[in-house]
Amino acid sequence: MHPFGAARLTPTALSSAFKLIAQCTDDAYADPTSTSFFSAGDFNFTPEGEHRVRINAPGAIPDLSKGSRRWSSHFARSTDISPCDYTHYDAPTESLSRLDHIRVALPPWALSPHSFAAAVVSTPRNLSDTGISDHAPTIATISPRSPLPPAERPVPQHIARSPIFRAEHDAMCLDAKLDTLPPMLRWSTHKMIIRAAAKIANHVFLTDHPTDPLAVNSFYSSIARAVARNDLTLARHLLLHSTDASTLISIERSTVRLLHPAKFAADFDYAKLRLADSIAAPPPAPSADSPHARHRKIRRGVLRLVRMHSPFNKMVTLDAILHDGELHRSADALSLLAAWWSKTFSTLYSPPPHAPPVP
Repeated sequence: MHPFGAARLTPTALSSAFKLIAQCTDDAYADPTSTSFFSAGDFNFTPEGEHRVRINAPGAIPDLSKGSRRWSSHFARSTDISPCDYTHYDAPTESLSRLDHIRVALPPWALSPHSFAAAVVSTPRNLSDTGISDHAPTIATISPRSPLPPAERPVPQHIARSPIFRAEHDAMCLDAKLDTLPPMLRWSTHKMIIRAAAKIANHVFLTDHPTDPLAVNSFYSSIARAVARNDLTLARHLLLHSTDASTLISIERSTVRLLHPAKFAADFDYAKLRLADSIAAPPPAPSADSPHARHRKIRRGVLRLVRMHSPFNKMVTLDAILHDGELHRSADALSLLAAWWSKTFSTLYSPPPHAPPVP
């Protein structure tokens, strides 16, 4: 789509486009396992919080963009999976920006079992200089993330630190007479013991602390995996050991289905936020001799929130540049970058010569 070719559209046509986006998004959220909605194109506005980059005036930092309220509201339930590279070059102002986007409308629980990758093909300035286009093609791929084999799955930190895990681990090591085994057999046996002890400790934790944020998050994540991957074994295990699971999922014709997709999506998001809040919250009795412990927990909680809401944004903010033993910041850093890359930005693109065929 090219919305602000939308400037040429009538209000009726725009209203129809908005209704279509809303209907497609509703359909994707109603049945995420069989329906998805992707939207891609030149949206012709700089995303909120970003700004154009002037190639020949790096010290001039314009105001941050406020985005487009009109279009952002209609994509509030979509996740932007576009790359962070610039996709548009404006020759009159010699500036770069991100105007092209690829969005997918799926609830977070349906996105979590998948891997995403995105890239910009060539650079918009090169394409503009060669007269092809002022936009660079953008591609994105989505693929199911393969589950780890049971033997390779990590033991959660809260389980490894629990007294039940320690007691079960020590008892099993004594029963197996671990110290008397040859090195390789001792290593493989110890791995089996760790997993067996973790399984027992995790079952006790989920049974004794059903409302703990970690337990609730683990439960909803398991439900999400069972539905997204149609994992019948996991679904039957959940239905057998949890009365709550029967209110969320069912198995119909060898297919795991959600009974109330919209409610589950909201509960899944709430479980993630509650877990992040529990990590960010200060400890009940902070130690006076450890002032940094609370700050570390707050940082971890905030980072979890950021990763959850921006799972595909890998943009790193440049704070300073170390050059000849000195730190350069703000305008100085941008000027230094401009001088360093001036040769690249001022040279027309020429394709590399083709290598001779190999006989």
